[in-house]
Amino acid sequence: MVDGSTVYTLLYGISDDLLHHLQSVQDAAAHLMMGAHWRDHTPLLRQLHWLPVRQQVIFKVVWAWLVHQSLAGVAPSYLADDCCLLSDTGWCTLRSTSNDIRTLIVLPNTQQIR
Repeated sequence: MVDGSTVYTLLYGISDDLLHHLQSVQDAAAHLMMGAHWRDHTPLLRQLHWLPVRQQVIFKVVWAWLVHQSLAGVAPSYLADDCCLLSDTGWCTLRSTSNDIRTLIVLPNTQQIR
């Protein structure tokens, strides 16, 4: 199974032509969800809180790199302090894995608000 981060990593560096086609698919999905006219796409993305495809790819790749650097211990402490392995606090089984496989998940270190 391919996860979302892998997909974005594969999309990094694709041609502008292919990126334009992907943006067209996202725009069509926004129109479908909002029932809007086909010319109004940028305001729709903002209303849906969606980044355009190019910015999504860049955001996910940079985020994955920062998490990797934080876990490797080479990121600045203000970034590394907010990143921990779930295995440090317990195990979690993902739906995409079999029941006998335990998967490590990276989560931000947050406080619960009650």
